[in-house]
Amino acid sequence: MYCYVSGRRVTVLHAFIKKTQVTPVRELAIARKRMKEVRGG
Repeated sequence: MYCYVSGRRVTVLHAFIKKTQVTPVRELAIARKRMKEVRGG
């Protein structure tokens, strides 16, 4: 997962090995939390 923040900068929020078709809710929550941290919130 990644988040395009500004300009040409790409910030990696979270990485994991996906073993099923469905992305685990816990992994999404971690990425969303870190996205808020990067955006200053």
